[in-house]
Parts: sequence; structure tokens; C-alpha cells
Amino acid sequence: MISTLPTLLLAAIYSFGLPTVSSLDGAWLQSEIEYLASLGSRRTGSPTHNQLIDHIHDDLESLDLEVFEQILTFDYDETSSLTPGRLSIDGKEVHVSSSVPYSGHTPEEGVTAPLVSLIRPGSEQANGTDWSKAAGKIAVLNITNVPFDAGATLPVWEGSPEWGPALDGIPSTPANALVAHLDGAVKAGVLGVVYCWENITDALAERVYAPFHTPWFGIPAVFVSGENAQAVRQAADKGGVEATLTLMGRLVPDTPTRNIWAVVEGTEKMDESVILSTHTDGTNIVEENGHLAILNFARSLVKHPPRRTHILLFVTAHIHSAPFSTTKRSTTRWLLDNPDVWNGSAPAVFATCVEHLGAVAWEEDIEKNTYKSTGRPHEELLYAASPELTELLYGHWDGAVPGQTRVLDPSIGAQAQYGEGLPLWQAGIPEISLITAPSWLLNEFEDTFDEMQLIDVDATKRQIASFETIWREADGMEKSEFGVVRPRE
Repeated sequence: MISTLPTLLLAAIYSFGLPTVSSLDGAWLQSEIEYLASLGSRRTGSPTHNQLIDHIHDDLESLDLEVFEQILTFDYDETSSLTPGRLSIDGKEVHVSSSVPYSGHTPEEGVTAPLVSLIRPGSEQANGTDWSKAAGKIAVLNITNVPFDAGATLPVWEGSPEWGPALDGIPSTPANALVAHLDGAVKAGVLGVVYCWENITDALAERVYAPFHTPWFGIPAVFVSGENAQAVRQAADKGGVEATLTLMGRLVPDTPTRNIWAVVEGTEKMDESVILSTHTDGTNIVEENGHLAILNFARSLVKHPPRRTHILLFVTAHIHSAPFSTTKRSTTRWLLDNPDVWNGSAPAVFATCVEHLGAVAWEEDIEKNTYKSTGRPHEELLYAASPELTELLYGHWDGAVPGQTRVLDPSIGAQAQYGEGLPLWQAGIPEISLITAPSWLLNEFEDTFDEMQLIDVDATKRQIASFETIWREADGMEKSEFGVVRPRE
């Protein structure tokens, strides 16, 4: 009986094409993670971004899957994250933390003009800024990295642990909100903009790629932090103090970037499909690495074909969506351009977007100006579009923090769902998505920095194995069991 029971269970499970254990190859995963670390930042359309897309393409073809592609073109801002601009005040160099992507360029000699403060007590730069006061000058503004109060922003489904104390602020959040009106500065004739970070350590402010949803503005803009920010503010308050801002680069027109996808045909439910997606551009080893889970599952799908057709989607332009989408989500563009793939003869009935596997939590000490790894996995942001899918996660998720499954409800709360899972939800597809958000998520790092410090490999393995289990479970469910996507309250 001891030897027969497992055989009977295996027979029952494999009748639905469900393997009993994860197909994850630890050596393959380690190699893939190290490969990502070697690439470093992968800005949309950059050589390293294209290299990763080629890598994913070749991996899918090695499984005898046909790879489809959609080529998009745009004006690529060719600048280096390792030289994020220069600033000098009265000939004295001031360290620049990072530059605003797609803000603007200067001549080789930079632009020289007086600094003028547009800082108003108790407020920061927003659409109401009177840029005319800085016409022909270099404007100085404040920007504050606020703590991330997840409890107030991200409501959880019943049964999930409540959020604890506020997390460290994510600098891309205020940058995306406040550095969105540089067109007004251009119209007013401002020559450059310097943003002074507050409530942030120098290390976290360094090489932040943000905001990341904006179009080309045509005005150079940079960030400074700590003592450098204080020096800039003091000089601007004096009035008439000259500064030179330099931000070199060039726009490369008609730069190609591409979406790719593969389709694994279903064996039974030919009139239904599933979308498993991620994006390929990003700033470091975690932003983005979601393809690891999908490529791993592709191996399982080839060996054990699913009941429903599976669309394995790898989209571009998440961190520079402006040329391609007005929604700040590049998956929206793919859905609009390819309805026959996901909403034709076999409409999608379930979906998942995977983002930011294995992220490690880092902590700031603002008073000591230190920022360092905790050595622990960061708390996950899991979304589920319905109570039914929430229960699916509760039953089968064993992710970054074992024993803790916190699931967010995308239909409520002050903040719409983060990440590229939002368009799937907006399309009415029941979805489960992961988008963990460490404070360093949008930071780029020097070549001398070991990006393996940002990822917990064991946590990554647990997340990938959990996704494989859930995706197989979902393939064995009926469409009605996924629940209904509720409209946003």
C-alpha cells in the first residue's frame, strides 16, 4: 500500500498535467542570476536591455517554442548612469546624485547661470510652480523622500497580516509625482533644474532612475542630496550666485526595442488562454528579473502541456513607457496592439505578472546617513483580483517570507495596483501578480558594486516554485473558479 498510493496519486495528478514537485533547476537559476548581475542596468532600448531580450528569445527557442515579436521605435536618451551630470557653484564642484531621465542635455561646457530658489516653505515642486521667476537661470527646488505607509496605501484582503510600521521611502515615488511638470520650466525659459533631496541618505539618493514615466522635456535636471543639497540651497538663497550645470548625452532617433512572446498550445480547453507576463527593461538585478519564473515554467509546460493555451509575454518599455502608452504601463500597449493573441478565439481567463523576485530589504538611518542590507527578504506585494484567487494564494504560496502571505486587493485603496499587472486587471482578466518594492528598486549601481547583495537566492527559489504550483493549480481550475474582477471603488 505504501508503494501503491504514490503511484495512484501521480496518475491522478498527471491526468491534469500537474507535476508533483517544482521543476526548478538550481544550477540554471544561479547561472541566470549571475548573468543578470553581469548586465547591470538595462534602460529601455539600451545594448544591455537588447542583450537580455536576445537571451530570453534564445532560451525560448531552445525549448522549440516559436517566438513572436513586436518591434517599437523611439528616441533613446543615450546617457550614462555612471556619470549623472556635474554641478559647480562659483567654480567649486558639487556632487550630483543622479539626473532626471529624459530631462535634457547641455553643451560640453554646460550651462552657466545664477541659481534661483523656487522653494516655498512647506511645499515642493508641483504643477503650480511659478517657473517665470527662474527664466534664464537655474532653478532650485526641494523634494522629500517620504516614508512608505503601506497600511494606508495598500489594503489587504481578509485573512492577510496587517502591515507593520512604515517602510523606508521609495525615492521613485515622489520623483514620479513631483518631477512631472518640467514642460512648464521649458516654456518659461529656465536653463536647468536642481532638485534637493530631503529625508534621504546619500547612498539611496545615488543613481536613482526616476521619474521613469515621463517624456523628453528638453531641459537638464539633476538631483543632489545631503551636504551637497544644503550647499545648493544656501547658494540659491543668497541670490546671484552662479552655477554651471553639465548633463551630456544625445537622443538617438528610431531606436528599436521589442516585445516578445511565445505560445504553448493547450490540450483540452482550446477556447481559453492564460497570460504569464513580466517586463525586460530595468535598473538592476531585481528590477527586472520576473522572466526567471516564466522561463522556468516554460520548461515544465513543454514537458507537461497545459490544458489551456499559455501566452508567455515579455514586454519592453516599463521604465520608459511615455513614447508607447499614456497609461504608464507598457503592457497596455501590447494588449491594444495584439487582441487576436489574448482576446480572439481563446480569450484570457487568468493572468499573472511577475516582478522583482527575491528582493532583499535594506534600511536607512537618516541621522547617521547610513544605508545597508538587513540580510532579510523584503516583504512581498502580492495582488489578487478576487477572493477566489486570494484563497488560491493562501493555499499554495510559500514565498520570500515563509509563513506570511499578504495579498492586496487592487479594487480598493488610494493607490492603483503597482506594476505591469494593472493592465491585466483593467482588461477584466482575473489575475495574481507580484511586485515587491524595496527602496533601492530604481537605483542603478557602479560596476564595482556586487548586485548579488540585492537578491536572496533562496527566497527567489521559493517564489518561483510557488508560482509554478499556483499556475498548475490554476490550469486545473474551471474559469468560474477564478472569480470576477471587481471595478475599482
